[in-house]
Amino acid sequence: MLRWWNKILNIGITPELTSERHKVLRVATSLQVFLALTVPLYVSIFYYVGMQEHNWVMYLALVLNIISLVFRYNKKYSLSFYAVILCILLPIAFFLSYYGPTFGIEYYLFILLTLAYFLSNKKDKGLTAFVFITGITVFIFSVFVERDPEIIKRADEYRYLFVVSCFSGSIGLLYYLLRAFRKEGLKKELALEEEIKSKERLNLELDKTKVDLEKYVNHLDELLIKKTKEIESTSQEVIKLKDEFLANMSHEIRSPMNGIIGMIDLLKDNDDLNNEQKSYVNTIHSSSHHLLGILNDILDLSKLESGKMTVHSSPMNIVKSTKKLVDLFRSNSEEKGIELKFEYDSTIPEYIISDKVKIIQVITNLINNAVKFTNKGEILVKLTTINISTSLKKLKIEIIDSGIGISATNIEKVFSQFQQMDQSNTKTVKGTGLGLSISKNIVELLGGEIGLESELGKGSNFWFSVNIITPNVTILKDLEKKKDTPLRLNKRVLVVDDIEVNLKVVSLMLGKLECEVETAKNGQLAIDKFEEGKFDLILMDIQMPVMNGVEATKIIKKNFKNVPPIMALTANALSGDIDKFLSDGLDYFLAKPITKDALSEKLSEIFIS
Repeated sequence: MLRWWNKILNIGITPELTSERHKVLRVATSLQVFLALTVPLYVSIFYYVGMQEHNWVMYLALVLNIISLVFRYNKKYSLSFYAVILCILLPIAFFLSYYGPTFGIEYYLFILLTLAYFLSNKKDKGLTAFVFITGITVFIFSVFVERDPEIIKRADEYRYLFVVSCFSGSIGLLYYLLRAFRKEGLKKELALEEEIKSKERLNLELDKTKVDLEKYVNHLDELLIKKTKEIESTSQEVIKLKDEFLANMSHEIRSPMNGIIGMIDLLKDNDDLNNEQKSYVNTIHSSSHHLLGILNDILDLSKLESGKMTVHSSPMNIVKSTKKLVDLFRSNSEEKGIELKFEYDSTIPEYIISDKVKIIQVITNLINNAVKFTNKGEILVKLTTINISTSLKKLKIEIIDSGIGISATNIEKVFSQFQQMDQSNTKTVKGTGLGLSISKNIVELLGGEIGLESELGKGSNFWFSVNIITPNVTILKDLEKKKDTPLRLNKRVLVVDDIEVNLKVVSLMLGKLECEVETAKNGQLAIDKFEEGKFDLILMDIQMPVMNGVEATKIIKKNFKNVPPIMALTANALSGDIDKFLSDGLDYFLAKPITKDALSEKLSEIFIS
């Protein structure tokens, strides 16, 4: 029975309606079903009391009731509510007007007013106002209107019958409504309990999932830490292997190059050579320095990547040093029919404090590129000063050529590693593609800027700038003193090296400086030859058979008190080598291959400083 009752109550109810709308529809349907069931009862009562002429009112109410259900089934809820109200209000209004309040049916009026308020759900204000105003108007009219005494008598005669029927009908309606609401409430309560239990189960599952996720995340963290350590370990091994490889490569290449470059450097200054021989020597000199430049690029890249490249500032004559470089490249440029010019401002200080080696390296790279990529015209090396403020000036060095130039798309790439200006399929020049990248890093390490202005087919202007820092008065006086003093050392030097060519090259260079030279082919022989007061300087190779240079240096310094400066003259030129050798007891460092100028400059630093 209840199942059928619920089906009837759910007429016109769809899932998309709100729960409040569900409740209103179920109440309205309950009331309509009650009215439909009571119509036959009242029709028979009217026949019993002789009021059958008024049955049309009940029939009309039944029709309105059916119309309301049809509206609801078609989801026209507002029209359905109005039909419900009319099917109830019409009989009440008729009997109150005809028989008056003594008939007892006024009880329905208050039910109707409450129902109208409930059905409107405080939203349909028009419906509520209509029911209240109409109901109160009808009730007031029924109280004051004058009726036929016969009608009043008939009403009084059957008053209790109608009162009982109204009361019974109300109780029946209330019972069905309460029962329906109770069942609905129980269903909702069960649904709520099930929802709560479902949420609790979901929370438990979520907690479990959270714990599993935390375990998984912790496991991933452990794996990440483990993999990171493995990668770091592998990286360290790779770096170590790379350093060892570069160290061995550097040593093996620099050792024979020392003999080649040293001999060519000495031969280049020989005045007995004819023009053809000088041309041959210049070609060998240029090629050997080009090979050395490639090696230095690789080693510099290693230093930059490991962060071990440092700045060693000292006073330098920038104009003089740059002019020497220009003179070195002049023969190469003349062979290609290019005019190499040098200009500088008179306002440039004679000495500035900077890292001479690195400044010269950058200028060398830029001039070398200009010569390589220029086939006709000229190259200008230009030094100027830029006034930033009263206390700050910058030195700008420009290398301007009339070469092949660089396209706009490639300008941003030239300072990247392994990029070359000649991007054609038929390269006419060779190189590592590292020079400009290393130059950029060196300039930035010195706190300067580097840049390029170029147009394809019309040449390029590579420039860089550094801050001008001048030495104090005391340093300037010492520099002037050194400048006026010709380098005639007249020193006694012990040269230790296991390669005969290196001994010969260094001995000849020292001979040019009027030094007396003795040689030894390993560390043990150097110890045997050493006597206190006999030598003013020891040039010590590091890697030698029998005993290396570091061990020999330690023994000499341990066994003798009066020990002259010992300078490492070695092909080990990787980052960290200088600090390592100095910490092992050597006093100075000079990397192979050496030139006469590099050796002279180092000896001046030792004996004239």
